[in-house]
Amino acid sequence: MKLTTEEVAARLDMEWVAGKCEEDGDCMLWTLSVNSSGHPKYSFKFGEDRITKQMRQVVWMIAGNRQLRSHECLTMTCCDRRCLNPGHMKVTTRAMVLAKTIQRPDVKRRLFVAGVQTNRPAGKITMEQARYVRECDKTLTV
Repeated sequence: MKLTTEEVAARLDMEWVAGKCEEDGDCMLWTLSVNSSGHPKYSFKFGEDRITKQMRQVVWMIAGNRQLRSHECLTMTCCDRRCLNPGHMKVTTRAMVLAKTIQRPDVKRRLFVAGVQTNRPAGKITMEQARYVRECDKTLTV
């Protein structure tokens, strides 16, 4: 049986999440495991089932928000990848995150060095740009 994010969220509460975080101003910084990009994750065991979930989506659901659509993702207004404060979460599209990432000066420099054209309209990128950004994702902060 594979548990959905919604089912995992229904079994947890914000008190449990807060117990796994440390406070830093308004931020709730996750103190446990993170994925290769530095985003909070947790491996849950319910009975015989073990499933790893992205904690930001679980917290989003615990806070009573709707399930994200396939083209949507959550970004943090505080810019801290480990933060799980639902008040800092903002729903956006993956395309908007990518378009915003490409406009950052450090990414523009890398794209220029790689010979990638960046003067396309906002929100529209080439496959070459998308591949390059995916390769760099582990070292970039969105």
